[in-house]
Amino acid sequence: MVELLTQRNISLTSVDFVRFTWLNKQPDHEIVSEDDDDNDAKEEEEEDYDDIPHIKPVEDGVRYYTNPTIWVGVVPGTLTGALAHESASDILAYLNGLEVQNIDIAYRESIFSSLRAHGPALYPPVEDGDDLKDIIDNVSVALSLPIAGLKTTMQGTLGPYFHVGKKLYAITARHNLFLLNDDNAEFMHKGNVYLITWQSKSFLTLRSRPPSDSAPKKKVLVMGKPAFTNYLASIQALIGTLIDSTEYIQRTNTTFRNRVEAGTNVQESQAKLDENEAELLKTRRKIDKLKKFFVDIKKRWSKRKDRVIGFVAWAPPIGVGVAPHRYTRDLCVVELYKDKFKDMIGNVLSLGAVLVYSH
Repeated sequence: MVELLTQRNISLTSVDFVRFTWLNKQPDHEIVSEDDDDNDAKEEEEEDYDDIPHIKPVEDGVRYYTNPTIWVGVVPGTLTGALAHESASDILAYLNGLEVQNIDIAYRESIFSSLRAHGPALYPPVEDGDDLKDIIDNVSVALSLPIAGLKTTMQGTLGPYFHVGKKLYAITARHNLFLLNDDNAEFMHKGNVYLITWQSKSFLTLRSRPPSDSAPKKKVLVMGKPAFTNYLASIQALIGTLIDSTEYIQRTNTTFRNRVEAGTNVQESQAKLDENEAELLKTRRKIDKLKKFFVDIKKRWSKRKDRVIGFVAWAPPIGVGVAPHRYTRDLCVVELYKDKFKDMIGNVLSLGAVLVYSH
């Protein structure tokens, strides 16, 4: 279809295969049947939920379906009626040759935009005191992001970030993403032409290298399945702890409130009651925020494809006593999808109460 349309120089934005349906509603009319009386009698009988048959939805009207339709999107203002007729004739002639009948062809003006292909973006780091401080690091752009290979079970952490041109990279250890029993050969993904080498003074430098035959893309994701499951469990555990705290505060507040009403140590009891009430509101707010965060994470991050953040660009063999400085080499360079790191603020390490920036 696309070839036939482009031969006519039609400015395409999309070609979809769809079918349309709608309900032709019945006109208003008076209900003649009086079977509701029977239903009233049945409702008086005690029923068990499990004994009630599944209720099928009803539609008040006749549903209409179109033929299967080739739905062509074109750039607004570029298609004439004559050109649409000619291209539709081309398509119908092709379908007739395949003995395919009863296919409609429809045109529409549309502008397409690319969907975010890599799932939700990572969160920015938060300051101390934020309600999400205790659980955000696993899905934020701070250093030590927990990672795993898409098809491996090892867990590791992502190291420092760096740019080459407009591309974003990060460094990790090779053993985080490659099986220990592999052939330990150099890995390079086609299209990545940068190698990292150690120079004197132990600086990392980049030199170009012509791309060669490439291995399949080795994807990297935030948290493997066990780590992600444990992450969700840790959020629920924190919520449970906070709920226990609110119950304790409420019991304590009852004690202070009774003292105030009884006139026992009123000033001190009222002060503690006010302090606890403020803490109770703060804790409940945190619980609500954590619950919303948990639902969002579970919904948008549970699929592995939505946690993919990049792929291995280059990984030299693991080596011991590597020249010239006889270091141990366990290195892997990961090219990152920049849309996942739209909140990137540089190499930032979260130390709990502070954020440490590296330049």
